[in-house]
Amino acid sequence: GSGKTSLILSLIYLLMQKSNKNRLNKNQSSKSIEIWVCDGKNDELGAVMSQILPASHVGVGVETAELVHKLVKKSDERYKYMSKRRKKNPELAFADFTKFGFKMIVVFIDEQSAITASLTDSKARKQYQNDLLRLVQTSRASGIIPVISMQQANANSMGGNLGTAIREQLGGLRVIMGSANMITTQDKQMIFNESVELPISKFRGVGSGYLQTSDMQAPEAFEAPLLPTKSEDLYKLLSSNK
Repeated sequence: GSGKTSLILSLIYLLMQKSNKNRLNKNQSSKSIEIWVCDGKNDELGAVMSQILPASHVGVGVETAELVHKLVKKSDERYKYMSKRRKKNPELAFADFTKFGFKMIVVFIDEQSAITASLTDSKARKQYQNDLLRLVQTSRASGIIPVISMQQANANSMGGNLGTAIREQLGGLRVIMGSANMITTQDKQMIFNESVELPISKFRGVGSGYLQTSDMQAPEAFEAPLLPTKSEDLYKLLSSNK
């Protein structure tokens, strides 16, 4: 009830707009950003995005583990290709993924703890945890950006013993939803990695929270964009950028 799903949908909408704008400005035939969605609870996010995105870009429940594994393989393939090109052309040594013709892929992994819990087979669960760690460690350089959301950012939610290692790699942008008096000291430390004082916020209610990017010295209060409350209106808004 804090507005987490609405924030994710807002980010997806903004990415869709940016991708379309890039396509028009550069006269491209296809979008510059691919969006992939993993919905661990098979809830609102998965239901909406499965009607908008290609079927191969959406996974719900246990399907999410297969989708993450697919992205790890894609990242490995990109690295292999970039390494081969760099050996032939030293000028590409510090070039990013766009110089090799790759699109940015942003994958939203929602309800991380539900994904882990749904994998009852220990071998499958361990494979998923290892894949997730590889994804957050290496994929950004190949243009695959993971966005992970959960109810609580503790080690168990992130995948048991590997949870801390996974969480420490997620440093580009950290967000916690809720007002300062609702956020526990433990949750605050797990998100921002230190005992910081959250500033007084002028924002109240659903959709408000705090964020910190890698170049910000301290968290700042924010309010997520308001989205349509009716499902049909929300679908029309998102599908307008298909």
